[in-house]
Amino acid sequence: MDKSGRARRIKSGGSDIDEPDEFEIGMNYDAVFVVKLPDSRSLRVVSRSLFLAVVLLSLPSIGSIIQAASNEGVISDWIENLPLLLRDLEDEGLLAEGHRGFVVAAGEVDFAFLRNAGVDFSMKADAHQVFDYIYAPNFSGIELVEDAIRGGGLAIAPLGGDISAEIRLLHDFKIVYLRRINGNTVVAMRKNSAAIRYSGGRRGVICGGIGGGGKKEAALKGLEGVYLEPPRVEKESRFNYLPDLMEDPLDGYRRRVFVADEDGAVDWFYKNYPMRGQEFEVYGVEGEWDWGAEDFVVVKVEARAAERMLREKTICVVDELFLDCREEEGRAYWNCVELYGKIRSEGIAVHQWWF
Repeated sequence: MDKSGRARRIKSGGSDIDEPDEFEIGMNYDAVFVVKLPDSRSLRVVSRSLFLAVVLLSLPSIGSIIQAASNEGVISDWIENLPLLLRDLEDEGLLAEGHRGFVVAAGEVDFAFLRNAGVDFSMKADAHQVFDYIYAPNFSGIELVEDAIRGGGLAIAPLGGDISAEIRLLHDFKIVYLRRINGNTVVAMRKNSAAIRYSGGRRGVICGGIGGGGKKEAALKGLEGVYLEPPRVEKESRFNYLPDLMEDPLDGYRRRVFVADEDGAVDWFYKNYPMRGQEFEVYGVEGEWDWGAEDFVVVKVEARAAERMLREKTICVVDELFLDCREEEGRAYWNCVELYGKIRSEGIAVHQWWF
């Protein structure tokens, strides 16, 4: 690739490699209750297990927007992990004595095991109260009631392979905890103290994201899953490319552009990307960007360049992005997942280049 950023033109070719594993989760829920984290000394009284005070919440205004459960067995599993999870969050300094939580759960979940561990239930709660954390079977549930989380509070949930709904939280929340608990990958995200609220659109989205329907939104749902934890063995990736997902012949654009941060990526692009027999102009990432909505733009960059593109809003002209983000650069793995989520929220077909 020309280091000066001058264009080269290349022609098509294509092959693919192994598909990554995916996490999957999907459930609905219709009952809500509140959990109060007790004195930390009590947590070590009974077999060093968590002593909870649970307040059963009766909030028609909130409960009415939460749908009936369709997967109670899975929900029961994550509820049973609640004592262990809250204890671990306390040990990490993320929760403390006196913190109160709001837990979204299925209506028919049996909480007898919590009572047997010393849990006390009450029906008293304030419908307008804000909480130190909200816990739910997935982040779609938290999104419905996230205004009840105080600034600096936590959103806690297991993650699935398809994080298209969950990543919308990542603009106002920062990942502070990622742990594997009894086979479930659980994430806690801290709410920014001064979370910006936007009217008439999704919070934090700088490019407008994707609309409420249409071919591209459907195509983005077909993207391959993201590794939420580093895989135990090295794997190759199989990417679900945007032209394939949209069945796009790529012949209706003013220009087709590939922007890369290394020569090796250009070679890879030439061999693998479905170019549909069309010419692509190839540029270095430091070149001048003068593309618009009439162009089809594919980018391969590392994390710092992607963050700069977000800050400068140049990412808004990108259709598809291959994100390189490595822990050896001083980033925690979940920081890479968080950046992936921010880009995905902009309506961009983003792929995980790192493992």
